[in-house]
Amino acid sequence: MGPIFLTSKIFGYGGIERFGRQIIRSLSEKAGDEFQHVHVFSLVDSLDKNSEITFNKNVHLKCFGENRFLFSLRSALFVLYNPSVTYVFHLHIAPIIYLVKFFRPKLRYGVHLHGIEAWITLSGLRKRAVQKADFITASSQFTADKAVEMNQLNQEKISVLYPALDEEWLKSISKKSQGFDPETSTKKHIILTVARLTESDKQKGIDHVIEALPELLKEFRDLQYVIVGSGDDLPRLRQLACDLEIFESVQFRGSISDEELISLYQTCNLFIMPSNTEGLGIVYLEAMAFAKPVISGKYGGSSEVVIPGETGYLVPYDDIPAIQNSIRAVLSNPEKASRMGKRGRLLVEEKFNLDKMASGIISLLWTAD
Repeated sequence: MGPIFLTSKIFGYGGIERFGRQIIRSLSEKAGDEFQHVHVFSLVDSLDKNSEITFNKNVHLKCFGENRFLFSLRSALFVLYNPSVTYVFHLHIAPIIYLVKFFRPKLRYGVHLHGIEAWITLSGLRKRAVQKADFITASSQFTADKAVEMNQLNQEKISVLYPALDEEWLKSISKKSQGFDPETSTKKHIILTVARLTESDKQKGIDHVIEALPELLKEFRDLQYVIVGSGDDLPRLRQLACDLEIFESVQFRGSISDEELISLYQTCNLFIMPSNTEGLGIVYLEAMAFAKPVISGKYGGSSEVVIPGETGYLVPYDDIPAIQNSIRAVLSNPEKASRMGKRGRLLVEEKFNLDKMASGIISLLWTAD
């Protein structure tokens, strides 16, 4: 029997969901080579709503449609009676497996830390579940170091598992993705953000980008800020754009298809999300794969993605003048923007590739007890 994978959600457009799907596909290939299976338990997903996304025959997927009780019970019993190595992809699920280990002391499990949820001092079962894990992975070195500092984790147990982009997706865009070409680009200056627009994700910095626009519009009158994503913070952001009288320069696109997203990555001049809460930021990698300069926040794992002056700029989350200056630096120097974009794409190919990610997680889950 192969590994057991527990997650909150694997379907959808979010970076964490994409990351989870990549891990499952990598595990399923290894499991097939070993004549094993990968058992996946997803708390939020419903199979009938996501039938268009499939894995190979080595993946046994069980979805619980947000039924937390049933998810906890079924996953706990499955691990209890099938004590294979278990990988918990979300911190808040970890207590389930920690409790199971009381009954199966030799059970081997690991926990993944995505970002901000591990930057604080944990309490109760969550803290114990991570401390007692046999191995821990983190999406960035920043998150790994912060989690060790805040929760007294064993440094030797924790390793960085950088996410990767889908190789087929990268191949499909390779011929189309040439970065910013001043001769063939759109007449408008387009800056792009892709994010969840929820109250809990306010610190993505989208409101600060909107606040930076009035001054920039004096220099770049055709500037358009395109925001992809949906959530309960959308009305506040819409109102902010109205209050600043720049609503016509801000496009709220909501949730869109992959094809539409690819089109926006292709046509934008730069990607911006000066977040204060990113464990890494897969959307930065996506933009860089399209050879676009990236402006991200200074705090968090995004500093491991963006090389200041080479692939983009790092700015303080709430520093409006810094946001303006970095946008201005990209839009006013298309030749440098093109060089930044090409350097960023090369970085993604070298550092955040699927082979590295797959070998990292496989070495942990197929380690002999």
